[in-house]
Amino acid sequence: MFKNDDFEIEATKAWLANRFTTTDTRTEGNATKRVDKYSSCFNALMKKIEYRKWSEVLANLDNILATHYKTDSTRQSILSMLRVLCVDYAGMTSEAWTEKYAKKNADLKQSYKEGATAKQLVGMSFKDAKGYVTDKPVISLYLKLMCGDMPVLRLGDFVNASTIDDGKNNYIDMKKKTMLRRITKNAKGEMIIKLPKVILDEIKTQGIKGKLFGDLDEHKISYMVKKGLPDVNANSRHFRNLYSTQKIIKMRSVKKMEEALKIADHSVSTWVEIYQKLDTPILKLMKTLVQKKKE
Repeated sequence: MFKNDDFEIEATKAWLANRFTTTDTRTEGNATKRVDKYSSCFNALMKKIEYRKWSEVLANLDNILATHYKTDSTRQSILSMLRVLCVDYAGMTSEAWTEKYAKKNADLKQSYKEGATAKQLVGMSFKDAKGYVTDKPVISLYLKLMCGDMPVLRLGDFVNASTIDDGKNNYIDMKKKTMLRRITKNAKGEMIIKLPKVILDEIKTQGIKGKLFGDLDEHKISYMVKKGLPDVNANSRHFRNLYSTQKIIKMRSVKKMEEALKIADHSVSTWVEIYQKLDTPILKLMKTLVQKKKE
């Protein structure tokens, strides 16, 4: 079944690390830190089992998943990682893997999607985010950044932000009360963004000098927020959507809408397609303008 059934932990780690560095499909200039999930999964798995043959791992797969992993989403992640290792690294044929494990993978995906739907949380309001009091500085700063006093930026914009200007980062000038955004996902060129008092006050209160979130990346910040606020949906996508549906959509000027979308780093045409079902007069006008620009 395998060209190479035996495996060594360190050699496998090195292969996964090399695979991670050579499969980056992001656009040039995207500075958001990637997360090597397969390496993390493999490292964790090796602490739980003693098998050193892929055939042994697969022979005991059901027991491994049931004993060591509590959620179907984590089990599916392990299965996905094993597919890459067994097929791409150990030489198992893709057809053999599909025949044995495709249904299990599909069942796990369906199970955790159904669970996520059943446990769908109520989204946190801007008012609650702004007024939330906590002794956890990361969560406190995060909620002030997301509280809707300005167009909600991508979390990565703030991960790449600092109160010290190194010429490359998103520089927050506390005196001018602005952020010079150099790094973002879609927007081209630099943009000066006015920051609201609630954000500036939080930075001062925490005495932040340098990067807003230190060495934390988006993945770690999101995990901390989810763990710290388990009873509400407070992820950045929720707040960005909330700003669109509660703020941007109610603006009476196309110019103001376009400016807000530019600050939030939304593509105007994509945004109109997503929210056109709201069917407001200003949105109809925006849709017409977008169509004219395409002609």
